Amino acid sequence: AFTRVNPAYVSFLAIVDSDLGNGSVRVELPRGFVGGLDRSVFDLEARTSSGEVWVRDAVGAAALFDLVVARNEAGLTRSTVDVDGRAITIAGWEDDPEWIAYAENTVRWGVPLMADLTGQPWPENDLEVLESTVPAEFGYGGWFSVWQSEIEVGDQLDESLMLHELAHAWFHDERLEDRWMYEGWAEDFSNLALSMQTGEAISPPVPDLDAPGVTELAQWGPYDDFDAISNRYDTSWYVLHTLREEIGTEATAEVLAAIFEGRSSYGVDGEASVFPATGSARLLDLFENVGGSELAAEMFRTYVFPPSTTRALDQRDQSRAAYEELLAVGDYAAPPAVRDRLSKWKFAEADLLIAEALPVAQRIAALEARTEALDADAPVRLIADYEAGASMRTLTADLDRAEAALEDIEAIDDDDERQVRLARFSAGVFTSPAESAALEDDGLSTTTY
Repeated sequence: AFTRVNPAYVSFLAIVDSDLGNGSVRVELPRGFVGGLDRSVFDLEARTSSGEVWVRDAVGAAALFDLVVARNEAGLTRSTVDVDGRAITIAGWEDDPEWIAYAENTVRWGVPLMADLTGQPWPENDLEVLESTVPAEFGYGGWFSVWQSEIEVGDQLDESLMLHELAHAWFHDERLEDRWMYEGWAEDFSNLALSMQTGEAISPPVPDLDAPGVTELAQWGPYDDFDAISNRYDTSWYVLHTLREEIGTEATAEVLAAIFEGRSSYGVDGEASVFPATGSARLLDLFENVGGSELAAEMFRTYVFPPSTTRALDQRDQSRAAYEELLAVGDYAAPPAVRDRLSKWKFAEADLLIAEALPVAQRIAALEARTEALDADAPVRLIADYEAGASMRTLTADLDRAEAALEDIEAIDDDDERQVRLARFSAGVFTSPAESAALEDDGLSTTTY
């Protein structure tokens, strides 16, 4: 699994079997090879024209294993694949042309296809795909480094693995807070692309709820055992695959757009982006609010969240029901404070704000219906103030005046006069004729803002 020796790359296990504390290791690397040895284990003794010498003395345990890796940049065979005007470099071992051809081909068709499926352009500028055995030491087929803009992947010709690592250019921990999210989406979109390329459907296994690591995906930590990690990969894929199948790939792309743009999970058009990264709670909101999913809440309860969040999820259900009741009153966006508290899962505060906003929204809707019955436009200022987050006390006072003014208008028999008053009313002037005349006599405007 680890041993490779060629003009570009060396990897092997340094094995020490000695009396306790009496062993030593000496690694001599030829000129041109740069050591990737663990500096917490080895010391660089010398760097000369003939190469590098690394040593470790006083080995403290018998049968010690350390991985030695060294790379000769001059010995790598590099090629470039152009993807939408951006270069992806393939760096393989010169004695493995089959891997280089496979990597080039997979990148050439896989990256544009995944960009199309995700609805997001290829995000990397100078990515290098490097043939390497290092990930295998840690039990992985490959990995992606967002900091180095580099993928290291083993020499097996596994298109699914290569596509998974390429997908991490979109899905990584700078954008997605929880590991199950970026691993699950990398697995889902890589397999979706592969199935479209080959014409063979690829689906995740159905999780066994009694198996380790299948539930509480949001708790995926660095010390899970091998079986749990393997199950977490499959279950993460299963959850995100199931939800994509439910709402469709295009709707999933809309969810991803909201994540990539940092939009609020309860946002409206034109609002500023405020979320640099997305966790499990926000993702659930986006699946429902943006994607229209009806399965997400139960899937997250079953597989994602720990039991400690049950109460919060119950409160969320109640708050969302109240929120839907508020939205159903009219074609109005909820006040910003309501949407902010819901997006932050501050449900007690959201409930209080919804309770204050509901009667105001109902009065605005009733006023709108009365003006429509008179073939006039509703006073848009009231709706704009409500959607902008004006205080409910101010809006209540404005509604009192507006309702009184409309009652006067409804009592007018003269059509011409009524139309004049309705035009002023729709513009936000909520004054009686006597009040308007007095203001005009005083040289004051009767327009209300």
